[in-house]
This record gives sequence, structure tokens and C-alpha cells, in this order.
Amino acid sequence: MGNGIRIAIVDDHPLVACGLRKAAEATGFDVQGAVTSSSQFMQLLAESTLRCRHQRLLDAFR
Repeated sequence: MGNGIRIAIVDDHPLVACGLRKAAEATGFDVQGAVTSSSQFMQLLAESTLRCRHQRLLDAFR
């Protein structure tokens, strides 16, 4: 059963992103996407209901 927390995973190493996704899902997180670049992350945000609460983090991806 999920914990209701939705997350996105961003890592420039596909193997790490995949491993993090599997670990997060196994512990109950609702993983909305696992991407390997900042541009993919920005696209994921635009296409989903995910919201980034930290403006400084969001600015770092732009």
C-alpha cells in the first residue's frame, strides 16, 4: 500500500535512476517519473500534476 507521497526521480545516470525508482516504489512511494536530464524533468512537471515546492530547486533545473 502506498504512502500517498508522489515523487519524481532525476539522476544523470540511467542505472541509478532505475534503481532509485525501484527502491522508492518498493517502499510505497508513487513515482511519477524517473528522468535523466533537467529538460526531461521540466517536461515531466509540465505534463503532470506534480509541483515543485522549492523555487531554488526549480531554478537550478532551468
